[in-house]
Amino acid sequence: MAIAFEAVIKLFPKPLSDLFEYLLRVKLSQAGHARDLPAIVDLLVQRASAAKDLDVAEVRTAVALTDDQSARLKAALENATGKQLNLKTIVDPNVVGGVVATIGDTVIDDTVRTRIDQLKSRL
Repeated sequence: MAIAFEAVIKLFPKPLSDLFEYLLRVKLSQAGHARDLPAIVDLLVQRASAAKDLDVAEVRTAVALTDDQSARLKAALENATGKQLNLKTIVDPNVVGGVVATIGDTVIDDTVRTRIDQLKSRL
């Protein structure tokens, strides 16, 4: 819980008032509210991105991306969509060789599994 709480705190502009931080900590520690943490973080990322006129690109890969890979992927997605993006990367072991990017209602699936499925449908 402490690591998750620290991740949420980093999303807010500084400085935070002690009262706000205390109320956030209490709310997240109440029974049942900790399970809502991923949804809370997603909402905060969306709001922070919207405040900066950015769209959120949720990117799923099988392994963590390096900073260089993230920067190149972000540039490629911005070029493909014509939008300024905030990259949210998720390591998902179900992704087989490649990347799945979701930007709003648009899904870009460049995984090995999808490529094999496309080849099968052509045969």
